[in-house]
Amino acid sequence: NANLYYMDWEDQQASFGPPLDTTVINAGESRLYGVEFDLRWLAGNAWTFFLAGAYNNTEFTDFDLVDPLLNGNEFPISPEYQFSTGAIAQFDSGWFLSVDASYTDDFFSDTENSPSPANPTIDNRNDDYTVVNAKFGYQADRWSANLFVRNAFDEFYTLRVNRGDPDIPNTVGQATVGAPRVVGLEFMVDY
Repeated sequence: NANLYYMDWEDQQASFGPPLDTTVINAGESRLYGVEFDLRWLAGNAWTFFLAGAYNNTEFTDFDLVDPLLNGNEFPISPEYQFSTGAIAQFDSGWFLSVDASYTDDFFSDTENSPSPANPTIDNRNDDYTVVNAKFGYQADRWSANLFVRNAFDEFYTLRVNRGDPDIPNTVGQATVGAPRVVGLEFMVDY
């Protein structure tokens, strides 16, 4: 499967300003384009392998009403590259196993794309990260049980970050972080 897209966007709404004083404004004009793909290989009766990826290019093309320095900036929370791969085994006996890994490229948290020429002291870029998950269990007709691990290598990553302005006294940074390693046991019944 594959998907190509291109979009010209007028009056896109965007958040602008520090976290405690954010306003929503119309960004004038913007555009985005990219490609997504998904490959699956059924290898015999039990195994399925998959690979998926995306390239996403975003740009504010006319942000002159607020600040012309924002022209050419990327959309916030829009990584340029994302990939995932994995394998699933479903055996006739009812036992199953799955392992997957996903990669997300670095991305900006804010419309200003900090650090920016206007304020190079603030860096609100989220680093790239990779998360690995696994699951092992048994599937019967009306119930299933499995042991799982999410974020198996306990990768620390941010989903959104604002480090605050070091030039302004008493400013507080904030971040939304991804889930740490979680290990659990699930039991499900269909009725």
